[in-house]
Amino acid sequence: MTELRRQCLAMITKEFDTVTADDILTDLETMGTRSVEVPYRRFTVDDAVTPVNAEFSTTVHEVAIPVPNLEEAKTKGRYIQFLEQAFEWGRLGYICYPYFWATPPKWIELMNRTDDGDPNLTSFFRAGAVKVLVAVAPAYDEAVLHFLATREPWEGGPAPVIGDPLYLPLFEELHRQQDDRYGAVAEGEPWSFTLPTSLVYLHGSTTPLPAVPAIQP
Repeated sequence: MTELRRQCLAMITKEFDTVTADDILTDLETMGTRSVEVPYRRFTVDDAVTPVNAEFSTTVHEVAIPVPNLEEAKTKGRYIQFLEQAFEWGRLGYICYPYFWATPPKWIELMNRTDDGDPNLTSFFRAGAVKVLVAVAPAYDEAVLHFLATREPWEGGPAPVIGDPLYLPLFEELHRQQDDRYGAVAEGEPWSFTLPTSLVYLHGSTTPLPAVPAIQP
């Protein structure tokens, strides 16, 4: 799913592809370094003189500490926030097409790829092409159309704030990633069912087993 997502982003943003001339984000490095002089004590021995001279001395060593590049991080973060929230990445629909849609020199390699425990993964390994359906998140329709036309998120303005229809709280974003039934609507009447248990019941216990109600017709 991560690889399909990356390929979709490559087509939407024109990033991560073979053409580097039009890249906006791929080579945008958000981390830099800051040189700091760190003093430390070291024990030195001078055996060129008699008697031998040994002493502690203070030496300054220059250390490159990783620090964020705030301007680059702000620019890249603006795009990342939009692209992560504007599409329903947790609900990608896709179908893998056969190996022969790849170039012929790759056919044998693709046919030899397999995962005995996962047929879906095998079909992905052997795919010569994949069709992917990406859904736009609610309230992002116009913003996505604007991005596709201009490659600029939020119609050139700042990121949405709390109360804006496009603002997505962190807890809701985590909920979408962790709950595969997020936003689903239940159909029909609920029903009850019984599952086996691995719990142990000791013979002679004074606590009776719970009574299982009869199954309703």
